[in-house]
Amino acid sequence: MEGTLSLSETPPPWWEARCEERGLLLHSERWQAVLTAGLGCRPLYAVGDAGAAVFNLFRKGPFRIAYLAHPVGGLLEGGEPGQLLTSFMAQARPAPHLLRIPCSAFGDDWTLDWEAAETPETAICDLQAWSEERLPSGLRRNIRLSARRGCRVERLSSGHGGLVYALYRASIGRHGGSLRYPPAYFSALLELAGRERRLRCLGAWVGGELAAFIVVAGHGDTCFYLHGGMLIEHAASQGPTRLFAEAIRWAREEGHATFNFMSSPPDQPSLVRYKERWGGVTRSHRTHELARSRFWKQGLRVSQALYDRFRSG
Repeated sequence: MEGTLSLSETPPPWWEARCEERGLLLHSERWQAVLTAGLGCRPLYAVGDAGAAVFNLFRKGPFRIAYLAHPVGGLLEGGEPGQLLTSFMAQARPAPHLLRIPCSAFGDDWTLDWEAAETPETAICDLQAWSEERLPSGLRRNIRLSARRGCRVERLSSGHGGLVYALYRASIGRHGGSLRYPPAYFSALLELAGRERRLRCLGAWVGGELAAFIVVAGHGDTCFYLHGGMLIEHAASQGPTRLFAEAIRWAREEGHATFNFMSSPPDQPSLVRYKERWGGVTRSHRTHELARSRFWKQGLRVSQALYDRFRSG
């Protein structure tokens, strides 16, 4: 069932105040500016009888793909998510070919009947009770070892965008993944982090070289791990271990109830186990898809399959 819906590329006057009241950084206009500058997408703010949400519109070849509040999903204003989402698909112009709806296993318990892809999602659920002293001995030892080996942790600034991208690119390359985030995105991300309390970008330095980085964002009562990377040449410095410890401590001190490591690729069970060693539990994250038509959905799948085959050689 469709409902009344207002769509605009600019938020209503009350939007930012509502985001600030609820600590919803990843729904805010300033976060949308990062996505626009860094990823080339455009936001559409939807307000109607069924609630309020922001959608991010991307172009992928001939396809128009919309995401609900990239990257974490959710509504700014509660209501009827199914009604809001179907109204958006019916009324958005130009109409998206596909809408992707992330549904965290640790967030809103939505019942959506549409097809969904499932991935393992790991989170520390009772962050305020989390204690470094209860971590496995190997993790505690590596945190101490990092400090002894001269690894120092500092907040990163807007001038470090190129270095962060290089580490991100190296990390993705080692795991055979796709480069989804260009240099402009990390530059915009670090610029926002310099003036936004809820966004923390940390770097682990060995000598004068950036050995690892981590990006986390506070959003409501959850702190989300967004990005991380490292130079394999500095693996012995245990930079990523030190950064995770610092980020989790910071999230706890900020009063968050949950630290969400986000989803892991299904073919990387060792990554899931690593996140669980920090005290996380793993559940099934769902990304629902609502297509404009079966034709466009099948066309996108074929296009993605051909691209994956080309990449694999």
